[in-house]
This record gives sequence, structure tokens and C-alpha cells, in this order.
Amino acid sequence: MKSYGDDLVQDGENIKLSPFKLYVNSLAHGPVRLGYLEKEEALLRLKRITGDDFGDDVDQWRDWGRANPEIAEGKATWAAQQQDQSDASQ
Repeated sequence: MKSYGDDLVQDGENIKLSPFKLYVNSLAHGPVRLGYLEKEEALLRLKRITGDDFGDDVDQWRDWGRANPEIAEGKATWAAQQQDQSDASQ
């Protein structure tokens, strides 16, 4: 059974993970697969694209991804989401 974040996103002829999922998987597994990052780099990038910090708690990061599917799937950025929320509250 695949866990959240282990699925691939099909993009034309290339198969790739969304940035969020790549970073979560890198945090969970380290650079064991081609293209995965060192855990420390993955954590820095997760903090940058989400605006949150769950440390190295992979389950919390995956929960965050489930709660924010647009970002987790690579369809939006945290900054754009914050702007949309700000616009909606005015």
C-alpha cells in the first residue's frame, strides 16, 4: 500500500513528484533515491514553501499536505495562498 507522498505525478513524458512531496519523501528517507535531497535541505525547503515548521516529524508534514492539497500537489504556492486568504478577508 502506498502512503501519502509516495505517489508520482505524471507530467507529459516525465514522471516527477511535486516539490512538496519530494521534500517530504526526502525528509522521510534521505537521499536514497536519485533526486532526493539531504534531510536538512528538505526541511529548509519545506519551511520555505509552507511557512510552517514541524521539524523532522514526517507525519505532521504529510497531515499538512493533506490539509493543503493545492500546495502539496504543486498547483499553488504558500505565498499565493496567503494572498488569496488576505484578499478574501477584505
